[in-house]
Amino acid sequence: MRIYICARNMYSEETERVARFLEKHGHTVYYSAKGSKVNAPADEVFLNNMVLIRNADVFIVYFTKEGRYGADFAVETGIAAEACKPVIGYIELEEEQRKVFDTNFEKDTMFRGAFTRLFDDLEEFAKYLLLM
Repeated sequence: MRIYICARNMYSEETERVARFLEKHGHTVYYSAKGSKVNAPADEVFLNNMVLIRNADVFIVYFTKEGRYGADFAVETGIAAEACKPVIGYIELEEEQRKVFDTNFEKDTMFRGAFTRLFDDLEEFAKYLLLM
């Protein structure tokens, strides 16, 4: 299965760890920090990511560290939702961060509405992907 991970570039090590885990389970994984040239112009990054999202079978939003998300997450998630891709959230947060994330996520009706499923356990998440 081809998977695109929407994640903050500043957490590329964490994203790479998740990508390697999914690749070990037989998936082909793409994400912006992996699929774009370093320091590429913004319009090039946007077009590259759009192609990767449209060619993916599944779109994953990876919430890690402080659990923040913003315009880039919303735009990429919107592209995936419009393309009728399953949008799955993988949440890897400490308890206090998770409480803040849940409060914010609950308020963001349009963003939240794009999600097919949310997971906070990587093993359960991998099993779900295998059954798709």
